[in-house]
Amino acid sequence: MKLANGAMQPAALETLLAADRAARYAELAVIVVLFAMFATLLAAVLAQML
Repeated sequence: MKLANGAMQPAALETLLAADRAARYAELAVIVVLFAMFATLLAAVLAQML
């Protein structure tokens, strides 16, 4: 939401920042989940070899 002078309204800016933060946390969560899956797979393979 932009005002006539091009400045953003505080509420809109807050929403934008919150959305950006949420997107960053979601990205981090995906990376952590993928890493956990990889680690589990690696552990299973190692267990089979031993």
